[in-house]
Amino acid sequence: MDPAALSDWLHQDHRGAWQRLSPTVCALAESPCWHAAEQRLYWVDIDGCALWRSAPWPAHGLPDPAGAERWPLPSEPGCVAPAASGGVVLALRSGVWAAPQWQGELHALAPAPYDTTVARFNDGKCDPAGRLWLGTLHEPRAERLARLHRLDVHADPALPVALGNSSLANGLAFSPDGQWLYWADTGEHCVRRWPLDAQGWPQGAGELIHTWPRKPADWTAAADPHHTHYQGRPDGAAIDTAGRYWIALYEGAAVQVLSPTGLALGRLRTPALHTTMPAFCSPHGNTLVVTTAGKADRAAAAGHVWALHLPRTLQGLGAVTWRG
Repeated sequence: MDPAALSDWLHQDHRGAWQRLSPTVCALAESPCWHAAEQRLYWVDIDGCALWRSAPWPAHGLPDPAGAERWPLPSEPGCVAPAASGGVVLALRSGVWAAPQWQGELHALAPAPYDTTVARFNDGKCDPAGRLWLGTLHEPRAERLARLHRLDVHADPALPVALGNSSLANGLAFSPDGQWLYWADTGEHCVRRWPLDAQGWPQGAGELIHTWPRKPADWTAAADPHHTHYQGRPDGAAIDTAGRYWIALYEGAAVQVLSPTGLALGRLRTPALHTTMPAFCSPHGNTLVVTTAGKADRAAAAGHVWALHLPRTLQGLGAVTWRG
């Protein structure tokens, strides 16, 4: 889809076309990812300490929410990614674990590289080469102690630091050609990108490509339903096949679409105020899924996972499997 057609489509009101995928409300649904081998959507409920997966994707339409399955976990899962060897890899507060069987035994891959009493994993996903990257969250968030790590189970340490100096790691994404890494700082309301070297490591200080205004002290969603004075703050992100960056705006009830260099192309309205992360799913990558938070919002749409069918000319990149 060319930029002009995309802009026109984004400015249309699609809120009535979103369909619910989750059977119950999640406290903090995050990390939606397409598992191509299983033909399922996975997501986590961070505060609910659970992993979810949908029923297998049907040939037509969407899976029945009633067929979704929940797996209670021993601590908060920051993110999930499909594994090439089967099952998934999970980043829990305690460390990184392989889960080859649904509701089976967890196999330790790497311990947490932080003090688990004040930090946990947050946003994460695999790059085009199948390497798993994991961001962290540190309390209190006023301190810029969030980091971005890359997992290498054959190295010591297994989770070396790739980037830091962030208040809250979010918005992780990679360009389709694997040449750029995108990373958002939620607390600073901004997103940067870094060129990657031949080994896939970010180089330099990063290029600031987009910022959002801070939240006014007296702002309320009820008084500003069209988000004229506050658009929300950046959360999770995804990339489409043209390299455009789709980022959820928490408290903004939207997904903002940026060009690869950060030019704002438009906003897609979503069903819930606290939208946390988008992902491209389905066998053809033409279904957009968003997760939302229910802990801060009592609206009926809050805390659910929602899906929207995209035009056939608009496709996204699904989750890359972790190759170990």
